[in-house]
Amino acid sequence: MEAIRAFRREDIPQVLELFRTAFLQTEKTAAGLETYFDRVFFESPWRDEDLPSFVHLNAAGSVIGFVGVQPRPLLLRGRRASGRASAAPRRCCTASSGSGPCGRRVIHSPGCRRGVCPT
Repeated sequence: MEAIRAFRREDIPQVLELFRTAFLQTEKTAAGLETYFDRVFFESPWRDEDLPSFVHLNAAGSVIGFVGVQPRPLLLRGRRASGRASAAPRRCCTASSGSGPCGRRVIHSPGCRRGVCPT
């Protein structure tokens, strides 16, 4: 059964394969890309457990989709605004992800509210 869940550190190698397929134009692996993903999605000072990144798993448990969320502080006229903002600049799915666009399924998974999908 397919599933959508919060992105974990142990998912990084599979997500990197998706990323390389979707965004890199070379067969070479980008130096430091694994470190980059770890820093951006797990070590960011703005990381928020309530705004996780997500992976879409196929029935075999392999990652076939990814939405990377990067929370950011929100300033309005120089003052910190109450509430939260996030960006999802990294989205990728496999071409063989099954029935329909998996990116849309990740973003619109059951339980989504106000654009945030809980784990």
